[in-house]
Amino acid sequence: MSVLGAILAGGRSSRFGNDKALAVLDGRPLIEIVASSLSAQCDALVIVGRQHAGHHCISDRPGPDMGPLAGLAGALAYAAEAGFDRVLSLGVDTLGIPTELRAKLEPAPAYAANQPIIGLWPVAALALLDAILASDERHSMRHFIERLGARGVTFENPPSNINTPADLENLARVRLVASPDRIEVAVGKLDRKDSLGIEEAWASLRALGFAVVPYLRAAYSGFRHSEGRCALVYHATRYARIGDDALALGLAALEDRSKQVRYRACGLSAYSLRREALGPLRERLSDKDRLVSEAAAAAIQAIEAQDHNLFVDRSLSGQSFWVVNPGDEQAR
Repeated sequence: MSVLGAILAGGRSSRFGNDKALAVLDGRPLIEIVASSLSAQCDALVIVGRQHAGHHCISDRPGPDMGPLAGLAGALAYAAEAGFDRVLSLGVDTLGIPTELRAKLEPAPAYAANQPIIGLWPVAALALLDAILASDERHSMRHFIERLGARGVTFENPPSNINTPADLENLARVRLVASPDRIEVAVGKLDRKDSLGIEEAWASLRALGFAVVPYLRAAYSGFRHSEGRCALVYHATRYARIGDDALALGLAALEDRSKQVRYRACGLSAYSLRREALGPLRERLSDKDRLVSEAAAAAIQAIEAQDHNLFVDRSLSGQSFWVVNPGDEQAR
C-alpha cells in the first residue's frame, strides 16, 4: 500500500504577514524543510496550492482560497488518479515531525489531535470531502474529521506550528540555544561579502539577543571578509552597555585593517558610553582615514558628555538622534 505525501501550502499567511512558505530557518525555506522531512516517510510528494521549483505541484480542489480542506481534496484526487492508497498531509509550517509519524497514524483515517491538518487519509475519503466542500456545511478540518470518524493521535513531542514571525524567532532561539555548535556555525555564515546573504544569516541569530554576543566576539579574529567583520560589530552595538563582550569586540575592531570596520567600532564605543574606550579612541584620532579619525573624535565627545547621540549630532544641534534600542529617542 502506497502513501502520497502532501504539503498543504495554499494559505494566505495572513497572521505571518508575508509568504510563510519562504520564511527561512537555519538557512532554508520552511517549505524545503517540511518537504525533506515528509518525503522520508512517503512514496512520493506533492505540494498543493502553490508552485515551488523542484517539486511536483498541484492545485487546490475545487479552487483556491478555500482553506486546508481544498488542499487535502486536491491531494486525495491526485492520489486516486495516480494509484496511491492514502495521503499523509502536513501544513507548510509544520516543523519537527517525529520519524514515526506515519506509523503512529496507521491505520487511516487518523490525525494529530492538536494539529488536525496533520493526518493520514484514505483515498476513499475524497467523496465525503467533495460533498462537504460543495455544501453549506462548515468547511473546517474538525468538521471533516467528525464526519469521517477519524481518530485523534497524541504525540509526546508534537510538531511545531509556525503562525507568526515571533513563533519562528522563538523556534530559532530554542534550536540554537540547545546547541552552542549550531550558534558557532550560524555566526560563521556572516563571514561573506554580500549584504543580502549577511542579513539572511543574521535572521537565524536575531532571536538569541544578548546571548549571541560572546559568539560574535569569538568569531571576529577568524573572519576573512571586512563586510562580515562589519556585521559582527554592527550587531553587537545594541548590546554595548551589557557585559564586556560587545565592548571588547569593538575595541579589537578599532585596530582592524578595514576603515569601514574601524568606523563601526567607533560607533560601538560611542554607544557604550564607557570611559575605558577613550584611550583606544584617542589613538584613532591620528588614523590615516579621515572618516575614522572624525568618527573617533565624535565617539570621544559622546562618551565624555554621556550622550551617545553626539556620535551622529556632530554639529551639536540637539536635533539629531541615534536610535539603536527602543527608548533611545528619549535619552536626551
